[in-house]
Amino acid sequence: MSLQSIYAENEGVALLVSCALLLYLSCFLILMRYVDFKSWRQYSKSQRDISKIRVVELTMAALHSVITCSAAVSILVNDHLRQNDASSANFHMELYCCLHIGYFVSDMIFAIYTKTSHLHKGFSVMCHHVVAALGFYIVARYKVFGFYACFRGLSELSTPFLSIRGILCAINITNGKMYYTNGIVFVIIFIAVRIFPIPYLYWKITCSMEWFRRLPSVLFGVFLFINASLDCLNVYWLFRILSTVFTLITQRNKHE
Repeated sequence: MSLQSIYAENEGVALLVSCALLLYLSCFLILMRYVDFKSWRQYSKSQRDISKIRVVELTMAALHSVITCSAAVSILVNDHLRQNDASSANFHMELYCCLHIGYFVSDMIFAIYTKTSHLHKGFSVMCHHVVAALGFYIVARYKVFGFYACFRGLSELSTPFLSIRGILCAINITNGKMYYTNGIVFVIIFIAVRIFPIPYLYWKITCSMEWFRRLPSVLFGVFLFINASLDCLNVYWLFRILSTVFTLITQRNKHE
């Protein structure tokens, strides 16, 4: 591969990421302008701002997850993607990865700009964004691991339910049937798309070792590091979720 072709590929990825970044940042700003709820009128200005930022972040997370999950399913079905070859060398995959990168970067910029990263995001979420963005960049830049990028993207199916829960909290609806039903569905889907697939993922990697040996060892090492990091974060979040569920059940039993 010539230096000219490498530069052209990097330039193409950078252009797509820039467009995705501008798109998501524009959506953040538009939502910040128009999102409002009557229940916030009793709040102070600082409380309203914090609630608004939270709702905007969660709405954008849900929107991004719907877009990218749909794209991942479409690529897996229509592009005949296989996990054991470099079949991710197509524009659909490149656009899919750049959408992810654009969202993760814009979400971090928004959190830092609004000075709420310590309130809403937390260290684990920021780490997830950095690691995931790196992973999707590698797929877009080197045209490998496309199956695993789409496989990872499907884990975002749990995000809309987490967003709904957070939005209901922000507008003070935490005692209704909708809130509890959504919480149960969220836990089930989180386990189904983020925890149960872990053994399958590493079994697939083991089965594809013959192809992985053709890759530079550093690239394969980074690939393993990214997958292990994301899975550790998912397991950590699962323990936090189950701890919250246990606390809520205990409190409810005490009231009864």
